[in-house]
Amino acid sequence: MNKLLTLFNPDCETAIANGSPYYMPSANIVKMAKDLAVLPCWIYGQDAVVVGKGMSEDEVNKSKMFIAQMSELFNEKFLFISKTELSSCSDFVFEPWGITPRELIDFKDCKNVEEWSEEKKNMHSRSLSKDILEYIKFPFIPSICSSLDEIIIANDLINKELLYRNKKYNGNLAKFKVNKIDFFSEPMSCIAKAPWSSSGRGILQLSCPITDKEKEWLRGVIKKQGFVMLEHKFEKVYDFAMEFYLSKDEVKFMGLSEFKVGDNYEYKGNFVGNGKIIANRLMQYVDGASLSKIIDSLEVFLIQNIMGNYSGFLGIDMFVYKEGPDEFNVNPCVEINLRCNMGVVARMFSKKFLHKDNNGYFFIKFFSKSGEALDFHKQIMDKNKPVFKDQLLYSGYLNLTPVNKDTNFLAYVNIDK
Repeated sequence: MNKLLTLFNPDCETAIANGSPYYMPSANIVKMAKDLAVLPCWIYGQDAVVVGKGMSEDEVNKSKMFIAQMSELFNEKFLFISKTELSSCSDFVFEPWGITPRELIDFKDCKNVEEWSEEKKNMHSRSLSKDILEYIKFPFIPSICSSLDEIIIANDLINKELLYRNKKYNGNLAKFKVNKIDFFSEPMSCIAKAPWSSSGRGILQLSCPITDKEKEWLRGVIKKQGFVMLEHKFEKVYDFAMEFYLSKDEVKFMGLSEFKVGDNYEYKGNFVGNGKIIANRLMQYVDGASLSKIIDSLEVFLIQNIMGNYSGFLGIDMFVYKEGPDEFNVNPCVEINLRCNMGVVARMFSKKFLHKDNNGYFFIKFFSKSGEALDFHKQIMDKNKPVFKDQLLYSGYLNLTPVNKDTNFLAYVNIDK
């Protein structure tokens, strides 16, 4: 069996949008990639070599020291190297966090690497979520708008002409047809999304009428990326995702993940623990048959439209929304990410390294000032030291990435007893 070679490149969506193999991410994203470079270790364990791309010798050494400590704690031989240590990639199967034009050039010696194409770029666009929703026949289909005038018209439809929940809506979706745009919340609002951007970024909730500042943002996205996705804002009650793994000849449903987002749609964290807990929480709103139907439909869509053009992990973000006073439904594709994601990290950590009796949350936290992350780490470690049973994490706080005075991004878990 060939060894996997992987790396953490959180700039994959913006790199795809840029299209150039010479694209350089922002300094903040570069720092994030370095601080969290060891994250794939928690996904693959000893089945993969994780490479720290673009890291200095000192940064690599700190990551290696951390990984050596984790290897001893969990009795798992994690492997982390610098790119300069790869004398040859020919025996490796390349499976990065996310495929980009530059990664395909930098790791072209790996046996499974193909040339970049426009088809690959389109597959990684948020417009793929529209295709999925149309395939599943979800009643609320996003709009693709290539001009500010189109956005204004669609935004006005959502905010001014549609029916309000609890006033005229009686639960019969079939009787309402308003240019494929429908929404029953009060007050109504619309969400604009850039076609290519990292999760939680490139998203703007629009006012009605649209403000000058919002128009400036929208024009910028259209100029750079060609169009804007316009979606309805629902009354969300529960965020979750379905995780899949796609090979050349198989789609495998990996399970559910539960995540938290902030007020500005930024990623906050993921549940870690038994997947049945997530299923039970979800069953408070929707029945198992409905979820199974969604899974089956997504598997068929992936086989027909993605298989053969992409291999690796992928996640489909969803949420439960309130449809009436006591009615709930699932938006089956808020967006699809043809890449690895934090939900996969949380699931695989739960499966491989967490004691089955407990659960908690996985977090990514940002610290703007030097020394803040280290102070945070020391304080929480003093109050909530990790406890291990059978070389599995049983309870407490544990950082999953190195932390020192220069750390800005920290990944960690907090497990309840």
